[in-house]
Amino acid sequence: MRKKVLILVVLAAFLSSGCIDYIKKDLLEWEEREEESIWPDIEKMGGSSPEKSPAPNAPEGGSPISPSEPQYDIPLQINGKVEKFIRHYRGPDKKWFAKVLNRSGRYIPGMREVFREKGLPQDLAYLAAIESGYSPYCSSKAGAVGVWQFIRGTARHYGMTVGWWIDERRDPWKATAAAADYLKDLYEIFDSWPLALAAYNAGDARVRKALKKSRTGDFWSLQLP
Repeated sequence: MRKKVLILVVLAAFLSSGCIDYIKKDLLEWEEREEESIWPDIEKMGGSSPEKSPAPNAPEGGSPISPSEPQYDIPLQINGKVEKFIRHYRGPDKKWFAKVLNRSGRYIPGMREVFREKGLPQDLAYLAAIESGYSPYCSSKAGAVGVWQFIRGTARHYGMTVGWWIDERRDPWKATAAAADYLKDLYEIFDSWPLALAAYNAGDARVRKALKKSRTGDFWSLQLP
């Protein structure tokens, strides 16, 4: 459980946006379930409690996760930005976050298998939690639809049918296969999973522009929307 929680929090820091405002109402209308106590495990990994704040001048670089913790196949670390999201999901969005975790169980195993078959990090399956909360009906103002939040042009580029009668962006499994291909292409461009994940959400052009402006390849140093 704590592996899942930390991955979701760090991915939120990578993306910083997505379909969150559109999926909260949908998720919170689900039947109330007893929430699991997940935050003590986060604190053991270096996250602060809601009452604690990092020092104003604390470095953003942070430290990698200890080797004694659960193993991850995408790079994760605790730093000031990640701690900000930890406090947020412990506080204002705690109920929403618990609902996402509950819903994830029906999708994660199959999604991980898709990424495994394509030779990609299986933990990328958690990206859909931040994009859509694993809701096939999620849609954004920009016209992105489905679990993986594809816009029409990108969906068609990666082989999905998008039309009046059929919109395969709402098919979790076809969309997962397309998302895997898209993420693979982004990784080949940036040679970095943090940058590839940022590009999935913000677009590769914005990430390229931010890299050029910052003159560094470090995701945590970039200014992205």
